Amino acid sequence: MTKGLVLAAVLFGLPVAVSAATGIVVGDTYISPINPTINFGNATALNIGGGASALIQVDLSSLPTGLLASNIRRATLTVFVNKVFIAGGLDFSQVTTPWSEGTVTFNTQPTIRGTPFINNVAVNTSATFLTVDITDLVQQWVTGVSPNFGVEITAAVAAPGTVVNLDSKESTSTSHSAFADITIQF
Repeated sequence: MTKGLVLAAVLFGLPVAVSAATGIVVGDTYISPINPTINFGNATALNIGGGASALIQVDLSSLPTGLLASNIRRATLTVFVNKVFIAGGLDFSQVTTPWSEGTVTFNTQPTIRGTPFINNVAVNTSATFLTVDITDLVQQWVTGVSPNFGVEITAAVAAPGTVVNLDSKESTSTSHSAFADITIQF
């Protein structure tokens, strides 16, 4: 729908085109200070806790080009919490430098934006999906304000003893890879 048609739709109370897209995971791994030189890119679980954190990158190439931030009405990231070993909370932070699933280690980890954009999301039940709002981040990614280097998930600062594992895209037992749901409005 062109901008002129959208304006006409808004002015005359006509429906505005809304569509949904799914961003698939193109990279997920975890990094661990216990094994600082080991790459876990092929691991079936993303371990979080005890200093270990997960890295997830979502492919947004299926989205139409030229989107404005206002076109992204809502975006969520869903992960599958396979096992909760110690209940607590998770923090989600923006990754600010490139990394590769097949090579990143704790010693070569990417940089993270100073403070998490989502803090202390409760995680206390195994075998459940956890969904967080990443609308602001996706708006920045699609408009080029920030490059899409993904997110880091850590034990929450407010709950540092949290220990969980999430399914990775390589999981064959439960096969619940993370994904992003994006609602676009024209």
